[in-house]
Amino acid sequence: MRIQRTTNGWSCLIASVATVLQVSVSTLVKDVGHDGSDIVFPGLIEPFCRRSFHIQEMMDCCELREFSLVGFEALPVSAASGYFYELPIQDPEARIKRLMKNRVGVLTGRNLQGLRHAVAWDGQLILDPATGERYSLDYFNLEVFWRLQSNHF
Repeated sequence: MRIQRTTNGWSCLIASVATVLQVSVSTLVKDVGHDGSDIVFPGLIEPFCRRSFHIQEMMDCCELREFSLVGFEALPVSAASGYFYELPIQDPEARIKRLMKNRVGVLTGRNLQGLRHAVAWDGQLILDPATGERYSLDYFNLEVFWRLQSNHF
């Protein structure tokens, strides 16, 4: 799988989805109709002030190619009126690793510096669109695994 690289600080999600779909970032930019650069939060610093891309836009890009992104939370939590309940999963780390093993998708979470980030997952390793590097899951704080699935059953 060829890593699609980011060209700025707000395109890690679209570059990760492009990587797993094996298309160019520019193709997906055409699909969504914007490049994510609009400033929508002027009070925030770069790149957090930018529009960026939403996972729902990426789902639409996948659907155009007859794929779906299916989200699996690493640590599922229910929330209601400010109250939170962690689902009593015996071994959440083993569960998410089982769901990810030999499957392709996108991981969203935080890098080791604590910044929100999205990376591609080839079934074995992370493919980081910001650095162009491949590395193990140990170097990423996973929140959601967005598994890429064919819509052909």
